[in-house]
Amino acid sequence: MAWVVVVVAAKGLKLERYGVEIKAYSLVYKNKQVQSVLTKILGRTRRGIRVFADVSVIAGFIMMGFAFWFLLDNVSKFFIAPTDFSELTVL
Repeated sequence: MAWVVVVVAAKGLKLERYGVEIKAYSLVYKNKQVQSVLTKILGRTRRGIRVFADVSVIAGFIMMGFAFWFLLDNVSKFFIAPTDFSELTVL
């Protein structure tokens, strides 16, 4: 239900002109400055593409590890020490 509100609000405010793209279950903000820097870096050498891809994969694994740790930590707090439990709301 919350996603419907986000989509309707974004369409009503016409956020596409500010670089915000909304599709089914995805919200993307495209920054022209960041995109131009990446295009310059990745356009020079194939090595830049490889380094960027490798760093992205490593960052993805680190973020997944943190999310998994957060989930396990929160579940253990729920069962062991309910006062330390951090309730999450999924939109």
